Amino acid sequence: MGRCGVDGRIRITRSMCVTMTRNGAFLSMTTASCSRCWFWRGFQAGLSWECVLNKREAFRRAFDNFDPEKVCSYGEEKMEELSRDPQIIRNRLKIRAAVNNARIFLEISREYGSFSEYLWHWTKGEVVCEKNLASSPLSDAVSKDLKKRGMKFVGTVILYSYLQAVGVIYSHEEGCFLEHPGS
Repeated sequence: MGRCGVDGRIRITRSMCVTMTRNGAFLSMTTASCSRCWFWRGFQAGLSWECVLNKREAFRRAFDNFDPEKVCSYGEEKMEELSRDPQIIRNRLKIRAAVNNARIFLEISREYGSFSEYLWHWTKGEVVCEKNLASSPLSDAVSKDLKKRGMKFVGTVILYSYLQAVGVIYSHEEGCFLEHPGS
């Protein structure tokens, strides 16, 4: 089975891609799929994908299935409860960032009509095709904007990974199971 990865370490396997079509594009970029995909990026910062994805069911349970409306309403008591849950990554800064980022995610969704529209406005609706990068001027710009809005754990490498995951950036290497002709 082919795998993607620009640095020889990060490998996304077929079993990790449950909502993708055979041409590598997401079936839809709903608020739920954008939110869920976004959620993982903040917790993955500094850790392996395997570590994060092995905890996905516990995260779903602990974070109300990644519903940004619910997550942004978490108070101190709920965040403290999460920081004691041994089934998830208990980093207090990441938990606090997830709550904060959910609120900003919703603000952006209201401003643009959806978070998907916010993402696609950066490329005027066009998929960016490039390979062998971990960041780009696009991820730099989106990262800078999100930081200005108050989001945390949104560095350019995390943003690049997110833009790849939601299909804004197409960068599948030759032999990757998600590669398709003409890319």
